[in-house]
Amino acid sequence: MFRPRLFALLLVSTLLMLLQAAPGMAAKEAPAPDATPAEIVALASGDTQQQWLALATLRKDPAAARQALLQALQRPEPLPGRWRLIYRLEEFGTEEDVPLLLKLREEAQNPRERRVAEGAARALYDPIGDAAAIGTAVLDFSFIQTGRPTPLDDPDQGKWMLTRWSMGEYEREEIPLAVIKQLRPLRGKAFDSRRALSDALQKRLAAKDWKALRDRLLASVDTIPKRVQLKGLARVRMQNPLQRPLLLRLSLDVWFGSFRTPPEPAWVYLDPGTSQTVDIPVDLQGDAERTQMRLDLRLDEIDNGYIPDFHKLYLPLQP
Repeated sequence: MFRPRLFALLLVSTLLMLLQAAPGMAAKEAPAPDATPAEIVALASGDTQQQWLALATLRKDPAAARQALLQALQRPEPLPGRWRLIYRLEEFGTEEDVPLLLKLREEAQNPRERRVAEGAARALYDPIGDAAAIGTAVLDFSFIQTGRPTPLDDPDQGKWMLTRWSMGEYEREEIPLAVIKQLRPLRGKAFDSRRALSDALQKRLAAKDWKALRDRLLASVDTIPKRVQLKGLARVRMQNPLQRPLLLRLSLDVWFGSFRTPPEPAWVYLDPGTSQTVDIPVDLQGDAERTQMRLDLRLDEIDNGYIPDFHKLYLPLQP
């Protein structure tokens, strides 16, 4: 039997209990206040006037400004416009901050943030000025194959192409540089016949250049061969033989083949006397009729040019 008075009493008591518990629930769910200084938030914003006002305040205590920037750059949830904070680290940071910048480079949210992190690392690093002194930085260069060479199902197989090798032959044959530049947009494009490729080359050149160079240009074009794919890791074991930090960039090149996806250069910061192993994923393709291709490692110190020595590996292409 329904009792209205009893139901009303139960409803009121339930509401009172909920009202008493609400403050505690709100306190538990309320987010922690953001401790990021207002000046740092202003620097990350796109408001130029607010940025200049914030800079004027931060420049009064550069050491404190650096600490505030470092804390903001290591937040679990990045501030919108984080690249602007990375850029300002060029002014307030020190060389000790380069490892953090390389971490931010790897975790970059977009290409612009990646470029800014690289620029800041360059700005804070002081090159040694003698690249030959660090020629022993590479202890070992090896390739860890993650699978057997696999034949590629290439729809362009058998078609005609102006390849990287073709362009190299033009340089060795001393084809005028202006002509080579005119032909570069055609490199890597597949054509159904030698005649179609010939027509494309002719359209890129002046009539007198085509008449004079036609036979020499066509002598270096060829069909796309049957190719195989090879995947693995290029492993570089490094050390810093000096009594000061080193900021190095590792880049890979391939001969008698090509990268299916060109690997990004790896940036490495080494404290004095330390060592590090870097793995670079590589995805290669080569002519199935060849027995091997060559993988080269080039090392350069940031803003100081290539180190004279480079390292080679010969990779088997046959299963």
